[in-house]
Amino acid sequence: MMLSREMAKSMIARSLIEKGKAESTSLASQVYETLLDMLISNQIPPGTILNRREVANSLKVSVAPVLEAFNRLEWEGYLQTLPRKGTIVVIPDSSDVMDNLVAREALEVQAARIICGDIVKKNYEKLLPLAIELDSTFISVDRSNITLENQFHGMLMKLTKNKALISMHEMLLEKRLFYSIHETVMYQSSSSDRHLDTHQGLLLKLESDNPDEAEKAIRIHLGTTRFAIESVRTK
Repeated sequence: MMLSREMAKSMIARSLIEKGKAESTSLASQVYETLLDMLISNQIPPGTILNRREVANSLKVSVAPVLEAFNRLEWEGYLQTLPRKGTIVVIPDSSDVMDNLVAREALEVQAARIICGDIVKKNYEKLLPLAIELDSTFISVDRSNITLENQFHGMLMKLTKNKALISMHEMLLEKRLFYSIHETVMYQSSSSDRHLDTHQGLLLKLESDNPDEAEKAIRIHLGTTRFAIESVRTK
């Protein structure tokens, strides 16, 4: 079947439009990743007012992908648009940190129930060195410890092989790094299950074939952080 000249032109035009959309989306994603990295690493501190044209000029792109990246970062809670002020980097507080932890706990509870028992046992040797390293330095909240903690809990989440859980969890862990810019709470607990505050203790409990015990272990483990944050909020 031969295409008429008009049909051929229409198909070519449609192809160019789709290609243009794909390139625009790809560029917006690159701008988003660049800005997210700068926010998480505190290169753009909380409270900074961002001008989309200045950002576009500095990244050598048009305003359109920057606007798309801004919209995504605002939806995720990193930026906020204020009347007559513009777009500002959010200044996190303890409520933001607590909200993040509650959402993270919900995801990690499901992960614990999925991976407890054989899956953790098969991957125990890979997880143990990181757990030992964390437990040897896990005294106060700083960015290096949080990065290690994110890596450990991210490894646990990936064992679920659930793409939706993994994606949402990664977003929460990135936000955790962003919040760490202003977070100074100490890890402390009066729990009778003190060994579960450690990552090695958590691993031992996750080796159990009992999903209820695995859920309890992860709640106690993350509850240590919640206890510390709540203590700060009530002072």
